[in-house]
Amino acid sequence: MKQLFSYILLTAIMLQTCSKGLIVLEFVVNKNYIENVLCVNRAKPQLACHGKCHFMKQMAKDTQQEKNGNSAKDKYEVVLQAVTYEEHTTNLPSTIIPYPAYSEHLVPAHVGAIFRPPCA
Repeated sequence: MKQLFSYILLTAIMLQTCSKGLIVLEFVVNKNYIENVLCVNRAKPQLACHGKCHFMKQMAKDTQQEKNGNSAKDKYEVVLQAVTYEEHTTNLPSTIIPYPAYSEHLVPAHVGAIFRPPCA
């Protein structure tokens, strides 16, 4: 799940970083459609626009979004606070309480009855 989230986040960051390249790629791939349908100057062939007006609008829109995004980033202020703590020491008892070993309570007959090698 973490790996999937990482891939999605990485893809989103890469798409945002390469936005101008994606606009150019879209223009090159869909040049005929943009020239015939989306171009503002399609009725004026003497201008030889060939869809560049739509391309320039998309680039200006992307640049404006980048400017708006950067100004929002500048508004945040990073506040650092120094956290201090006092060291507390604990006094442990100096006497050690002896405990009997656990192996003294095991009965070998019961262990042998439960854990046996497999029959051949």
